[in-house]
Amino acid sequence: MERMKSSDLARDLGQKVKDTLLFEWACNRSLDKPIHYIVLIEASFADSAVLLALSDKTKGHFPMKLSRLPEVKRRGIEAFTLVSLAQWNKLFTLFPVWRISERSE
Repeated sequence: MERMKSSDLARDLGQKVKDTLLFEWACNRSLDKPIHYIVLIEASFADSAVLLALSDKTKGHFPMKLSRLPEVKRRGIEAFTLVSLAQWNKLFTLFPVWRISERSE
């Protein structure tokens, strides 16, 4: 839980976002489409308020509004969202996820 509330996790997630953009650019993939970065975090103590606070902290570690500058020719991150397992399953009904330990076969 300490890591969840710390700025270390926000910084690490922000770095992953930047790494993703750099990788897509290096692979010469189209960055002309809007990019929505969604992170699934599941922990018993990660309620909506914790996820929202962590999301806000993380946004401070990468340039959310970079593509608004006139000299920038490619799109950047337009949305960044942290979701819990339950939130994911409500938002993305075609792509359900579950804990492996809870899956009944």
